[in-house]
Amino acid sequence: MLTEVTPSRTGMRLSEFMAYSSDDRFELIDGVMIPKMATIFVHTFIANLLAELINIWAQFGGAGRAFVEATFVLADTPTSDWVTGSRIPDVAYISAERLQHYRASVPDWRTRPLMLIPDLVIEVVSPNDKYTEIIDKVNRYLQDGVKRVWVVNPEQRQVVVYRAESHLLVVLTEWDTLTDEALLPGFAAPLARLFADET
Repeated sequence: MLTEVTPSRTGMRLSEFMAYSSDDRFELIDGVMIPKMATIFVHTFIANLLAELINIWAQFGGAGRAFVEATFVLADTPTSDWVTGSRIPDVAYISAERLQHYRASVPDWRTRPLMLIPDLVIEVVSPNDKYTEIIDKVNRYLQDGVKRVWVVNPEQRQVVVYRAESHLLVVLTEWDTLTDEALLPGFAAPLARLFADET
């Protein structure tokens, strides 16, 4: 059963974090373990589809890798034994250059959770998600150091793009194409197709 963590400092030892069962998926936020709730099918479908599109782009001329519901851990350093927080975004993208550097600098990267903040995070809105909770998630990601957050809302058939370097939001509708030349040069996902596929 998930409980609040109350050590002398915020977080927990890496060994304690890794001792939890995979059935007890949680995010560690401000010292509190928040259970990761099950998602509805449309939510999972869109998350997987976007990850596939990014990975196809990466394979044919792009770079990096997208992961679905991969836990990333916040720590003082990538080799730290103290976890200060953790997140499980619907999709996380990390550039090839940063992944290579991480693997080269963390010898035991295969046997520890990912201690690398993604370049891009995608959150898919479910019908039971509250607007304030989504905004809180976005703000946490940007404070963590994520460069870009895409919030995909299947019900409203739109994507809102948040950028770390700007307070301006970009709202895309189903008639627009999702691109990001700075982060994913050459990537293009027509939202009409994305939302048509989920219906």
